[in-house]
Amino acid sequence: MPNGHGGMPRYGALFCVFCLILASLLCRKFAPDMWRDIPFYFLAIWLGWKLSWHIRMWNVSEYDGNTSTQEAVSRAAKRRSLGLLLYPSICCLLTYLLLATLF
Repeated sequence: MPNGHGGMPRYGALFCVFCLILASLLCRKFAPDMWRDIPFYFLAIWLGWKLSWHIRMWNVSEYDGNTSTQEAVSRAAKRRSLGLLLYPSICCLLTYLLLATLF
């Protein structure tokens, strides 16, 4: 593929997770009160996990990493591991704020 990622568009997986969040919002009114917010936090963690990969590892993973130096891959992996703590936490906080204000 021309972009080296097998035809996967950048942030394409994030769009799929976002669609799952919207579908969960539609199904939210049918769930019992105790369980209705829990799927949103799991989806927020998943969204943050995918976001950290798309932000930090996208450029170094082109053509299976053959166009990147080992130093660049190592630096991006370290930054992604930091992002694995930061991005899911931010997504969970935003999910909590969204659910608290909208519902």
